[in-house]
Amino acid sequence: MKQIILSIIIVNPISFLLGQDCSETDFCFSTQEQVDSFSIFYPECDSVVGFVFVKDAVENLESLHRMQVINGSLNIINCTNLQELNAFPNLKHVEGSLEISENENLSSIEGFDSLNTINGNLRLSANSKLENFSAFQNLERIKGALNITKNTQLEHINSFENLVYTGNIAFTNQPNLQNLPSFNALDTIDNI
Repeated sequence: MKQIILSIIIVNPISFLLGQDCSETDFCFSTQEQVDSFSIFYPECDSVVGFVFVKDAVENLESLHRMQVINGSLNIINCTNLQELNAFPNLKHVEGSLEISENENLSSIEGFDSLNTINGNLRLSANSKLENFSAFQNLERIKGALNITKNTQLEHINSFENLVYTGNIAFTNQPNLQNLPSFNALDTIDNI
């Protein structure tokens, strides 16, 4: 009998940690270990009520692959070790803004294949080594602005094929940009 009670005491804390609800929490990741631990501590997490902020020594975001909804903003800023961003394959909706900025070694952005709506802004700014951008193929709505600026090495944008609506579009300070998206599906820009 003593053995059974001891097992229950040991198992319950572990199952509590492994089954934590992430729906009412903001997340700030500043190390790769924190990102990698996310899928261990929140194995069923697919919706975040708050924001997701990624910064500093993060190298990849593969452990965040389950996220489908972020009811705050998603910010990927100043990740000095991030070289390629191919993440968030299941993310469908961002209630706030999505910003990818000041990632000095980021050379390509892909992924975000399921993302349909951003209710805030989409901002890609000051990623000094960014050369290629092939993401957001299924994005239909940006209620705020689409702002791509100061990515001085950016040459190719192969994105936004299905974008129907945005509040504004701004492409500025892109001296090496060789092509703009076609925006074939674009129906409405609120502020020109």
